[in-house]
Amino acid sequence: MMRMHEVYAADIQSRQAAVNNTPCVLSLKLLCMNAASQHDSHVDMKALLELPTSLIKDLLPHLNIIDLERLQPALNDRGISTYSAWIAILQDIWGRRHAMDFHTEEECKKEAMDKLFCLVFYGYRNQGVTKHLPKVNVNSLLLVIAKYLTRFHVKPSRYLLSLGAEQNVLLDSLERTVQCVEVKQHLVATRGQCDCILYVLHRLLDHGQATQLVIHNQDAEVVSWMLQDRASSCHVMCNWRTGINAPAAGECGPRPQEPDEEAAHVVPRKRPRLEPEEEVWATTPMPPVCPRGHIHSLQLRECAQDVISILSPLLPTWLSLQSLSLHTRSVCRGAVLATLLRSLEQLCATSGSRLTELSMLGVLPHPSYMITLLDACPALTALWVEFHPMPGNPTLHPTTSWIYHQSDAELSLSHLSVKVAQVEINVGHVTCLLKRCPQLASLHLSGLRMPSGSSNTLLLRGIAESSGHLKKLHLEDVNMADCLPGLLHVLTTCTMLQELSLRDCRLLERCSDKERALRQLVDCVKKASSLRSLSLAQNRLAKNVSTLAELYAGTSQSTITTLDISSNFIKAADLLEFAQRLQQNPPVAQRVTLDLRRNPGDRDQHTWSSALSALRAVCDFILDDWRSTDTFADHISVM
Repeated sequence: MMRMHEVYAADIQSRQAAVNNTPCVLSLKLLCMNAASQHDSHVDMKALLELPTSLIKDLLPHLNIIDLERLQPALNDRGISTYSAWIAILQDIWGRRHAMDFHTEEECKKEAMDKLFCLVFYGYRNQGVTKHLPKVNVNSLLLVIAKYLTRFHVKPSRYLLSLGAEQNVLLDSLERTVQCVEVKQHLVATRGQCDCILYVLHRLLDHGQATQLVIHNQDAEVVSWMLQDRASSCHVMCNWRTGINAPAAGECGPRPQEPDEEAAHVVPRKRPRLEPEEEVWATTPMPPVCPRGHIHSLQLRECAQDVISILSPLLPTWLSLQSLSLHTRSVCRGAVLATLLRSLEQLCATSGSRLTELSMLGVLPHPSYMITLLDACPALTALWVEFHPMPGNPTLHPTTSWIYHQSDAELSLSHLSVKVAQVEINVGHVTCLLKRCPQLASLHLSGLRMPSGSSNTLLLRGIAESSGHLKKLHLEDVNMADCLPGLLHVLTTCTMLQELSLRDCRLLERCSDKERALRQLVDCVKKASSLRSLSLAQNRLAKNVSTLAELYAGTSQSTITTLDISSNFIKAADLLEFAQRLQQNPPVAQRVTLDLRRNPGDRDQHTWSSALSALRAVCDFILDDWRSTDTFADHISVM
């Protein structure tokens, strides 16, 4: 490999060449760096750290990933950030125009490691990934990345099958780092590899640090295998059968008991296969006891009702569960729904229950069940619910046996997210619920359809009067066309508000003077000293976007540092006017991040580029690869 002092010499020559205006010699440094980066040997750390800071920064994009990870601590000690190098790796993987919003070196590094592991481990290749592979040994690369991996996706690959080998170093490393296991590919379709997959799952869930489990669209028997014995028992027996590589001696010994495990009496066993074969146990000695991991967070995505029927009986004694998310293919009803609600109520009423976060997407048949659910689980601090109309009867109400009389008891909610699709909701129920949540800090309402236009005003009044601790307010697909005074009242009253998102709220739809209405909103936002993030995405701002530059005009500038104006049909000329006005009144406190995605900049690329150049001096921006020619129609607001 080229020595570092030779690269340094090349740098000196290139600087001299720049003075003498000799382009052919000017590229010598770059040629040397490219040649060095293609060599199989690792960088001499001591030699590199002796180079000038400017040259080290130039060299960073040419280092392979293993060397970059190894050198980062020493580079940081010298005050050199590797942020640009990790961003370059992400750009190789995603493309130059992919929107990236990473603010720190560690965020970039973590994301790059996570994406590279998935692509390399599961055999996916694109030009950006292939670019990095010839420089390193793949096994060594996976071992380096595994140290930073906290999320592991389980699906068949040749590397996954190799994890079943005894004393596998990579699996040992994953045990120590992986906190979340995600099972995506349907396991029944890969029966030949099922033994190895279940062995890896057992190692990560029962021997490792994983406390989060995400299961996508699996059969009931697969889900049952993963969820059984996760409740009141403290250990699980591992039923190793012929054909599965057993762990090494001592690997499955019992772990020290925790205080809440001393009362356990039953020692269950966990099956490595999905179908039981009890005759094996008649001739096979009982295996040693394995430690059983506690699942704190469970997500069942696209699950059928038979999966919910398996989960429900387990819930009352699953005291370690802190977060539960259910996303069903079809709305639950009848006995399945009743059993689920009763089980949740029993769990929350049990001393020692830790369940505080609950997400039900498509599970409940009607918004009225939200009150039922909260009365059954009053200790919840976060609730996400999503309602879809039931086929043939979109207005179905709960059966009388499961309606709780709405009480005035205070709830512990600090986060509430409600999404309703094509179902009319009673605004009085929402406002009464808000009054019972005095500690609410985050509220997200999406798709709400009110009986009348005045109901939206009542909703905003209820938010303003009941949410003194509100820090995040997100309204999406809620008609706010006649509600500007109500929105201004919310901004004035909620003095702790930090994030306001009004996405697809038709803000200016009925305003005769759209610019004047937008200026009123801007003036009120400027007075909200706690506000840091504002989203007006998908509100058809179009040519009125330049008014938003007034946020930073005058002596009292807005505190907004993140401004989302995506999907507003902002043309290139409109963005240029916004940029010029922003240049006249630039933010002085700190740079603003501007979200410009899904706007038709491709229709006048020259003017759009000029606008971006003007903006670059005063803010950062997020772009994407969206093309307006891919759409069938423009926004109505510009017709």
